[in-house]
Amino acid sequence: PEYPLIINPKSYLQKYPKEQLVYLTPHCQEELLVYDHNAVYIIGGIVDKSSGEPLTLAKAKREGVRMQKLPLDRYLAWGIGNKCLTLNQIINIMLDFKMTGECA
Repeated sequence: PEYPLIINPKSYLQKYPKEQLVYLTPHCQEELLVYDHNAVYIIGGIVDKSSGEPLTLAKAKREGVRMQKLPLDRYLAWGIGNKCLTLNQIINIMLDFKMTGECA
């Protein structure tokens, strides 16, 4: 399959139309339920466990970028602990979602 990452020195705001951008952040309300093959999904790699503040949400709002979150609570019983996923886990979820159309 097509490699899912594009590494570029330019900001995504400079490279893509804002209408195509979707910032993935666990702190927003809208769930990603349908994979949009025309969208550019941004994986927020900002983690600040000490403050607990929603930094990715603030960044997306500041930039005026649409936000969605993975619908993990629909499929996982978290129990105790935090809901932080590693970058490779998110990429695997997004690849499966892209190939199957299902986020499960």
